Amino acid sequence: MIRIAVSPADLADVRLRTSPLVEASAALRLLRRDTDEPALARWSADARAAMRSRSTPLLDALHEPGRYVPDFIPPPPQPDDVFERELRALEAVPAAAVAYHMQYAYPDGVPADVRALATEPRASLRRLAEELRLFWDGAIARVWAGCRAVVEGDLLVRARELAVEGPEALLSGLHPDVSYRDGVLEVESEADADLVLRGNGIALVPSVFTDRVRVVTNPDLRLGIAYPPRGLAALDEPAPDTDRLAVVVGAARAHLLRRLRDPASTQELAVWLGVTPSAVSQRIGPLADAGIVSSWRVGRRVYHRLTDEGRALLELFDSARN
Repeated sequence: MIRIAVSPADLADVRLRTSPLVEASAALRLLRRDTDEPALARWSADARAAMRSRSTPLLDALHEPGRYVPDFIPPPPQPDDVFERELRALEAVPAAAVAYHMQYAYPDGVPADVRALATEPRASLRRLAEELRLFWDGAIARVWAGCRAVVEGDLLVRARELAVEGPEALLSGLHPDVSYRDGVLEVESEADADLVLRGNGIALVPSVFTDRVRVVTNPDLRLGIAYPPRGLAALDEPAPDTDRLAVVVGAARAHLLRRLRDPASTQELAVWLGVTPSAVSQRIGPLADAGIVSSWRVGRRVYHRLTDEGRALLELFDSARN
């Protein structure tokens, strides 16, 4: 368990952000072990196959199981969702910052396979950025549009919770492994640690490839919490030529039904699908009339989810393809 003493200044500076480098780092961790998240199982198999012909020794060494990944991956916390821009920021991290983070990550001595980052930071950061490009192109680029849509949908919901209910409620409902009470944030973890924040604020980062909550534990930095976003099941969809549900209800509505395994608002669905809110309403109308989707209003937002009949329909067609 990680126990974090949170100050009022930190609560007043809670930010929501997304980062392709957070996703790349989380994906590398995920590929080194099995996952219980069905939505990521197919991706893992495909990504391992794609990376067999690509060499990324420095990147792999940094993500060796059991090691703390230095906190210049991702770069210092500035909101961004453009991969190349984050890579350029990574390449520009000052040598002194690299040395500090390497010392923090490896207090008992820097391992030989990553020592070049400490002795030749400029050249090593360029090499690291190139390896990240190779990994991104091989393992993530083909699924990034779907990942980004899931993350943006989650951010919409969290931003509303932060604005309407406040940071305490947002932290309390972030994930089953996270709880907040009386100034103490607790995160389930294999590690046991007590942290006291120093007024640098909190960054919450939904990450598709993070199937468990991860925390940046350096108290000198903004507290970073990466967590699995809502709607992850939507990524585990069949190929179009094998999707029997799409044959019956159409590809667009089949796509929508699978997303509604988890409740979502009209605005979330619009971002995820890349259409207008009115187009979402038009797609949901017939599904609601058929009794397989239900809708309800909370304030100015309308939320949607599968009914029991809708879940049964999805299970019937998806079980047929397994």
